[in-house]
Amino acid sequence: MGIQDIIVLIIVSCCVLYAARNIVKTFTRKKKGVCNCGCGCSGCAMARKKK
Repeated sequence: MGIQDIIVLIIVSCCVLYAARNIVKTFTRKKKGVCNCGCGCSGCAMARKKK
């Protein structure tokens, strides 16, 4: 294997890891507006109860 092959392998591996991380993030993302932080921001369930 030459240096060019190693560099291509590293770049392709980084791209695959980046894509896999984003795909996993898409499926494990919480529903928007569901937050148990208790901060009372507009997206929190706590803010909806206060109205």
